[in-house]
Amino acid sequence: MLSNLLNKNNNLVGKTENEIIALIGKPEQKLDEPSFQYVYYLGRAGLGVDDSMLVLQFDESWKVKSHKIRYD
Repeated sequence: MLSNLLNKNNNLVGKTENEIIALIGKPEQKLDEPSFQYVYYLGRAGLGVDDSMLVLQFDESWKVKSHKIRYD
């Protein structure tokens, strides 16, 4: 499901905070610094060493301005 949301035919950019919560659910983490971000944990990546996370960055009006998958 998440891969469908991230493809260019159904992009998350421009969606409001409420639309994101309706689509994906509440985030595991909300960050205010250095910008407004939601973090969703996706599970283990690769050989099971790193965690993969979906990071959504919001603008001042709480619309998604970018998203990325991050590995830690």
